Amino acid sequence: MFKPRKATHFSRFLIPFLGGLSGCSCGADGQVGAAEPRICVAVARSSSCLVDGANLDWGTVAVGDVATLELSLTNRGDALLILDDIDVTNDTGHGELFSVELCRETGCEVREGLPLVGALEPTESATLRLEFDVHVDGVVPVERLVIQHNDASDAVAPALVFLGAFIGDIDGCRPGFVDANGDATDGCECGVLADAVEICDGLDNDCDGEVDEDVPGAGIPCDTTLEGACADGTTGCLDGVFSCVPNYGPTAEVCDGEDNDCDGAVDEEGSWERYDDGLSGGFMFDVVYDERHTGVAYALTGRQLYRSQNGGDSFELHGEAPVNLRQLGFPADSPLEIVAATEGGFYRSNDGGVTWSLVSLGGLSLFSLMVHPADPARIFVGTNAAGIYVSTNGGESFTPANQGVPFSRIAGFLGDPTNPNVAVASVQLLTPQGVTSTAGQILRTTNSGGNWTIAKDSIGLGKGLARCASQPDDLYAAVSNGGLLKSTDGGTTWAELALTGTAASDVEVAPSNCDRVYGSTYPDGVHQSNDGGQTFTGPSGAGMDVQIPGEIELAVDPANADRVLAANHSGVFLSQDAGATWTRVQAISASKITTLAIRPSQPSAVWASTWGQGVWERPGPSQSWARVASSALPRDWAFTLGLHPQNLDLVMVGAAGQMWRSADGGTAFLPVGPAANVLDFAFHPNDASVVLAGSQTDGVLKSIDGGLTWVESNNGLPPPWPSGACICQDIRAVHIDSQSPSTAYLGTAGQGIFRSTDSGDSWLEVAGVGNSAGCFAQRGGEVLLCVGGAGLWSTLDHGNTLTPITQGVDELSNVRGVVIDEVSGDVIAASDAGVFRTSDRTTWEPMDNLCLPTAGVRDPVIVDDGVQRRLLVGTDGNGVLSLPL
Repeated sequence: MFKPRKATHFSRFLIPFLGGLSGCSCGADGQVGAAEPRICVAVARSSSCLVDGANLDWGTVAVGDVATLELSLTNRGDALLILDDIDVTNDTGHGELFSVELCRETGCEVREGLPLVGALEPTESATLRLEFDVHVDGVVPVERLVIQHNDASDAVAPALVFLGAFIGDIDGCRPGFVDANGDATDGCECGVLADAVEICDGLDNDCDGEVDEDVPGAGIPCDTTLEGACADGTTGCLDGVFSCVPNYGPTAEVCDGEDNDCDGAVDEEGSWERYDDGLSGGFMFDVVYDERHTGVAYALTGRQLYRSQNGGDSFELHGEAPVNLRQLGFPADSPLEIVAATEGGFYRSNDGGVTWSLVSLGGLSLFSLMVHPADPARIFVGTNAAGIYVSTNGGESFTPANQGVPFSRIAGFLGDPTNPNVAVASVQLLTPQGVTSTAGQILRTTNSGGNWTIAKDSIGLGKGLARCASQPDDLYAAVSNGGLLKSTDGGTTWAELALTGTAASDVEVAPSNCDRVYGSTYPDGVHQSNDGGQTFTGPSGAGMDVQIPGEIELAVDPANADRVLAANHSGVFLSQDAGATWTRVQAISASKITTLAIRPSQPSAVWASTWGQGVWERPGPSQSWARVASSALPRDWAFTLGLHPQNLDLVMVGAAGQMWRSADGGTAFLPVGPAANVLDFAFHPNDASVVLAGSQTDGVLKSIDGGLTWVESNNGLPPPWPSGACICQDIRAVHIDSQSPSTAYLGTAGQGIFRSTDSGDSWLEVAGVGNSAGCFAQRGGEVLLCVGGAGLWSTLDHGNTLTPITQGVDELSNVRGVVIDEVSGDVIAASDAGVFRTSDRTTWEPMDNLCLPTAGVRDPVIVDDGVQRRLLVGTDGNGVLSLPL
C-alpha cells in the first residue's frame, strides 16, 4: 500500500464547500513561469472545509473504517488535460491512502495506490474518489492533496474546477486571476468564472476579492422587528448571515432626541433629562413667521430655534446652532433653506433649521440680516461697530458696504420688493468707546450698498422696520424714545406718527391687510392701527410680562391680520384678537437659571430664580413648576434667592435693583433694604434673625431682624473699586459656617476672599487662595470655596487652613456651583465644561454621561422625594436638568 510523503510546506487558507459548484478556476492558468504546475485541493464534507495544515474532523469515522473523499473536476480548457500524479500528505500514523478512482460518463478507473494516470477531454467532467483507512477516531488523515497535470494549451490554458487553490512558484498573476488568500508564496489561487454565485456565508465564493457582495435576494425592504427608527430594514448579508438589516442603527445611545439603540426609549440609561414641567419661557431674541410655509413661525433664544407649525399656538425645540442666533432670513427660491445672523458669523441651515453650518464671516458678530425680497441671492447683514456687508451669491461671500455708514450698530433692514438695488437700514449710533448712545439714523441705498445716504437723522435709537409687500412705498420704523415713523415714498423721506415720544421697539404690518399696523412700546405693550398708522388703539399688555427693562418683538400671521406673536425677555405670547389680550405660549422652556435652592428639611422641593422669568417653585418630582405671581413679586429679573433652613416662611429674593422678602413661604413679597443688586444670601443656622447678603453695589449687607432692615457691614473690606459699570464693593458670594456660626466667608469680584470671626461685623482677607469666589458649600465641618480661576478649595478648621482639591483638573478651574452629597459625602461641582464628581477629593470623573449641555451649567442641588434621589443643575437658557443618583 502506498505510503504518502511527509509535507514540507503548508499554506494557510480556507476554501468553502459549495456542493460541487465553485466560483474559482484554479490551476496552471493563474500561474506565470512556474516549473511544475500543481493543484492544491481543500477537501470538504457536510459543509465543513479542510484547512491547509490541519486535519478534517469527520465526527463519525472510527478506527478501521474507510473515509471516502470525492472531488468534482472539469476541464474548462480547449485541449486534453492529463492527470499524471497525486501527492497526498498527512499526519503520520493517522491513516493511509489505499484506493484512487476516477469516474466519468464512460465508467470508472480504479488504481490501487499511485500514480494516477488519466485524461479529460475539453469540457469533460469527472469525479475523483479517494479512499483512506483510518487509524485515529474521527480523523481523516489528509493535510494536503496535490494533483499534478500538464499545461495542455498555450492558447487557452485548461483549468480544473473544484474546491481548491493553486500552489507553486509564482512570478505574477495572469489577467482574471487573484491571489485570494493574500499570500504570494502559494500563488494566484483562483480566477473568477462566469457562472460563479456568491452566497451569504462570510466567504469569497466567486473569488473576486470581495465577501458576500451582491447576494441574491438582497435589497428588499423588510421589518427588523426592532423599535423606533430601527424598524425599517433591507434584506442583506451581515456577518455571513442573511437577515433584515436595519436602515438605521442600532448605535450607542447619544443625546439627540432619538432612540439610537432602538430599545423603545429616547436618551435613556440614567442620562440627563429636562426637569422643566411647567417651567415656561425664556429670553427670546426674535420671533418671525416663515411666509413660504403656512402656519410656520420661529422663535430664537440663545442658540436654540423653536418652531411652530400651527400659527403660534405652540412651539417645540426644533434645532440648535453652535452660536447664538440673532435674526433669520428665508430665501424665497429654496423652501428648506434658512439663513441666520449670529454672534459668530453668517450661518445656513438646509434642513429647515434642524442643523446649522458656518458659511462666511466667521467670528464676526452679526446683529441683523435681510434676504432681499427682489433677489434672494442678495443678502445684507449688519454688525455692531463693523458696519454693513452685502452678498450677491446667497451668502457664500460678503463685501463691506460702508460708504456713508456711521460708527453704529445696524438694527435692521428693509428691501424694495420691486428693485433689488434699493434698501433702507435702521442704525443706532455708538460713542467713540463703542457704547450705545441715545441717537440713531435711517439710511438708504439705491445701488445695493455701494453708498448710503441719511434718509432720517436725529432720531432715537433705530429699532425694527416693516412694510407691506403690496404697498411697497409705505415703510414704517420703530425708534426708541421716538415712537413710530412712516415713509410713503419708499424710504426717501420720513414723518412721525401718533406714538411720538414712546419707547418703541418694533413695528409690523399685516401682510394680508396693509392698513393693519402694530407697534410695541415698553413697558406699555402693543398698539394697533387700522388706518396705516394714522391713529392707534391700545396699548395692551394684558397677560404679557412687560417689566422694565425690556423690548417686545412682533410678528403677524401672513394669513390672519388678527393673529400676532410677541416675544420678550419672558417668553413668547400669542394674541388672536389683534393685540387686545395675550396668552403665554407654554411649550417654550428656555429659562436662564440664576439660582437653584432647597431646604434640608424639605429635600423634595426646589426653588429657582431666573433672569427674565421671575421666581419659581416645584414642590416635588411628581408636581410641576409654578411661578410666584408677578402681582406678588413684580420682578422678572432675579439674581438669586435664599431659603431659610429652619424658618420655612422666610424667602429672600435678590432682584435687579431691589431685595424682596416673603414672610409667608413665597405667597407675597415686599421690597426691603437699599436699592442694591443682591447676588447671594446666607442665614445663621441657630438665629433666624441674622441674615447676610452679598451685593454687587453696596458690599455686604447685614440684617438682625430676619431681613426686614439692613445695614452695610464692610469693615475690613477694600474701598469701592471699578467693577463692571460701577465703582463699588462688588460681593459675589457669602456663607455662614453652620458648625461655627460666628465664622463667615465672602468672595469679591477681583479683590480677594475674606473671612469673619464675629458673624460678619468685620472681615480679614484669606491670603494665598485667590482674588475672587463665587460659591460655597458645607457638610459637617468641611467648607468648600469656589475660587475664580483656581477651582475648589477645602477647609476643615473654619478657614484657618485651605487645601486645593481640583489641582490639575482644567475643567474645574472656574466652578459655578458645588454641592456635597449628604448621603455619600461625594463632592459634585458644575462648570462650563460639565458636571464632575469626586469621592476622595483627588480624582474627578464627569457626570455628563449623555445629555448634559456643557455651556452655562451652575448651582447643583440634590432633591430626594423618598423614592428617587436626583441631581439638578441650572443652565443658561436650557432650564433645569436632572440626573438620577
